[in-house]
Amino acid sequence: MQVKIPRNGSRPFRHAQAVLDDIIRPARAGSTWAIYYPLVAAFINAEVEPPGDRLAPPKPLTVVEVGTAFGGNADHLVSALRGATVTAVDPLLEGYDPNDAQSRFLRKAREKLGLEQPAFSRAWATALAMDAEQRHGRCRYRMLHTTGEAAAATWADGSVDILFLDGLHTEAGVMADLTSWWPKLTPNEAVVLFNDYETGVGARHPGVARAVHTFLKARGKTRADLCVGGKGRPPGEGNAALCLRGRCRSPGCS
Repeated sequence: MQVKIPRNGSRPFRHAQAVLDDIIRPARAGSTWAIYYPLVAAFINAEVEPPGDRLAPPKPLTVVEVGTAFGGNADHLVSALRGATVTAVDPLLEGYDPNDAQSRFLRKAREKLGLEQPAFSRAWATALAMDAEQRHGRCRYRMLHTTGEAAAATWADGSVDILFLDGLHTEAGVMADLTSWWPKLTPNEAVVLFNDYETGVGARHPGVARAVHTFLKARGKTRADLCVGGKGRPPGEGNAALCLRGRCRSPGCS
């Protein structure tokens, strides 16, 4: 499950290096998703570091990102969150949702490199681990090449401080991830962020919001408990957050 970097010069290493150089890094550099990365980090910092505590020792944080794509958000969180250990979880399989652009992108990228699906998926996961090690060392990032549900089964209850859900964007997929990870959250302290949270006419992935609303309602919470981001407003456009202790600290949530 946890990706280990293969021997330098081996075929798996060469495949991963090709994915990193030819696909991931160029796509990450040109991705519009990068607009919200600082806003996600700013939101989390506001929740875990009360005003005036920036000079205090960093609070150890266990961060889990379910669905990592090019790894840009995880990379930014490692850089921006003092004391955070970030675990990215993704099976990196094409064809998981015909309505999802990333699903189609994976197929085209695999065909470009001429790899079969299993080898390509492993190479992508390995490439993310290689990139993180080169940028941050080995201690603050790990890549789990599996589904969110499978990864959650390996975690201790009450051990996740920050959960960023960006996995399968169907209603069933979001419900499955929420159900799997909810017991793993730090009680009364954790922050859960939902990517591609969109409502109303024109929503690209309406199943995300439907699943979130249904899940929260069953636990005595409402839409009013969510902090919904926007352009220039944490946690960013298309993102929403839930703070388990109650009202989030971010000014945009008051």
